[in-house]
Amino acid sequence: MYNPISRLFDFISGVFTPLLPLLIGGEIIQGIATALLVLDFFSDTQAFTAVGYIGGSVFYFLPVMIAINAARKLGSNIFIAAAIGACPYSPGIIELLQSSLKMNSDGLPVVEQQYLASFILILIGVWLALKIEKGLKRFDRYSIQLLVVPTLTLIVIVPLLLFVFGPLWTTLAHNLSYGFASLFDDAEVLAGML
Repeated sequence: MYNPISRLFDFISGVFTPLLPLLIGGEIIQGIATALLVLDFFSDTQAFTAVGYIGGSVFYFLPVMIAINAARKLGSNIFIAAAIGACPYSPGIIELLQSSLKMNSDGLPVVEQQYLASFILILIGVWLALKIEKGLKRFDRYSIQLLVVPTLTLIVIVPLLLFVFGPLWTTLAHNLSYGFASLFDDAEVLAGML
């Protein structure tokens, strides 16, 4: 039987391996667009932008694809997972995060929008969704499965990502960033090795 670390790496590779061809394809398209721009193939920047957007859309929606693959690997509902992965792109949530970060009057910690799309937060959200789904599956009624599971899952998971796990991840990311920056200032060789 696998130890927990092996199971974690097996899970992560199972989530990301199916996405590798798509990621490579998106990167190649962006590289081709850049090469054609340098070679002055595009007469206007709109054509370059359009081709770049084709490749970039792969990375823009990557959290949704990660959530779907994580749900498949865990055996949970892929549509609930896709909704969790898509929450960073909801205009209402983007507006909420921007206004909360500007005002911050109520003292409620809020995740920064760029960190909300982090694959680690998406994986945590999908894993927690699975736990809620399994907990509610003991109620065998179809109406509970149809109505309560998605409603309860989203109403619990998304706020947890926005106001609990997201701010923790944001704080950790900032501290790691500051730590590495100070290493480059104070111990360049050690920072380079890391």
